[in-house]
Amino acid sequence: MKKAPLIIVGVSSFILGLLIPRGGDSSPAQSDSESLSSSLRPREGSESLQSDSVVQLRRAFSDLDPTVSRDLLQQSEKDYQLNLLLKLMDVDPAAAATHLSLYQESSEFVPLTQQLMEAWGRKDPLAAFNWLSAQNGDYEEGEHPALVMGLLSDAARFQPEQAELLLPLIDGPEAEDQKAFLTQQLAQAWADLDSEKAFAWLGQFSEKLDLDSVSDDDLSETYIQVLQKCGKREPEKVAWMVSQLDSVSLQRQVVESVAASFADQNPAEAIRWVRDLSDSESMTQAITAIMIDGKKEVVSEVLQELSAEIQTEERFREVFSFAASSHPELAASYLESASPEVKAEGVRLTASSWYVQDPEKAQQWAAGLKGEPVFDLAADEISKEMSQTHQKPKLALEWAGQIEDEAIRFARAMEIVQESGLDRLPPLDQLLEQVPLSAEQAQEIRTHLTTRIAKQEVELVLPE
Repeated sequence: MKKAPLIIVGVSSFILGLLIPRGGDSSPAQSDSESLSSSLRPREGSESLQSDSVVQLRRAFSDLDPTVSRDLLQQSEKDYQLNLLLKLMDVDPAAAATHLSLYQESSEFVPLTQQLMEAWGRKDPLAAFNWLSAQNGDYEEGEHPALVMGLLSDAARFQPEQAELLLPLIDGPEAEDQKAFLTQQLAQAWADLDSEKAFAWLGQFSEKLDLDSVSDDDLSETYIQVLQKCGKREPEKVAWMVSQLDSVSLQRQVVESVAASFADQNPAEAIRWVRDLSDSESMTQAITAIMIDGKKEVVSEVLQELSAEIQTEERFREVFSFAASSHPELAASYLESASPEVKAEGVRLTASSWYVQDPEKAQQWAAGLKGEPVFDLAADEISKEMSQTHQKPKLALEWAGQIEDEAIRFARAMEIVQESGLDRLPPLDQLLEQVPLSAEQAQEIRTHLTTRIAKQEVELVLPE
């Protein structure tokens, strides 16, 4: 969606601040001031400005002589006139609008129009919009669309029901952008009040307005903004709305934040909600979002309640890695009844994560798997972590030597020899005693070590 030029919010408020003396005195300039001409003073017999009543302000402004050019006025006289206009905007913006033409040729015209729209849009957005639409020719290029955007924003925030009535009235070259903008603003405004109303507005985005220019990114961004508001207040309601979204692409963009908020409030119900997500990727994202804080009771419940959903190859690694990294003992317990399709991957993830956290417990668990088909995988991961993370190649070779599968055993031993410092490796004969290798495999390791020694000129005693 195209970006309309921005008007600096608060310019007219800043002007008003300059006009009103500091210290709390907000009255206009005194009538006996030497600098005020008779053309700006209320005519004789008129009521003095004692309050901000609508009657007094209207009369005070109408008493000013409209035939006197502002260019001929002294600064204090201009300030007095502007002060009255700003006050009138607050109490009767329609009346103030009739006097805005006095400033049409000045630099204050656009900021004053913005101030008028802010006041009028909060009271009667329909009247404000109709007036502003009729003034299109009074502004330079880009100014009028920006003023319309500002009015639509205020109308949606403060008068959403009336703002809805503006949609069929918007026309012109900027209509599509302005309708899209207003619909987005209404969705966010309703999000503060009623989640279902907000989502209904978003659901009507294309059908009701036929806005082909609204991109998926714009719509997704609005959904996300609405979800941030609604999700914190009503996470369960929002979660079920998300599960019913027709757009899978959109669901994937918002499901993580919704799941996290839902789980914070009610993890058990959030876990059950995941089952109703028909899209596999959305389900994976939701599960990981629920588990991301690593709370033991949540991880445990996810593994128990979503066991069938997790045990599919396309989502297992991403989901299970959270469990293994946060609570490896829970992950290890879960693997006892896991399907063969995912158990091998789970053993590797658990062994690696557990060894980083607690090497002793990880080794005890891996040793307990001896005799099972997955033992080699656990031993391989333990050996790898010993060598790479803890720089203990000798201990790593001991674990590599326990691997029963010849191919896995040789691959691990060769990797240790290739990546470890030569000064940390045991003599070759001792190495070959630790790791059972075929003659061909032993010769390959011997050749590799000999080449490394020659290159680095490191002394190492090799058997003949």
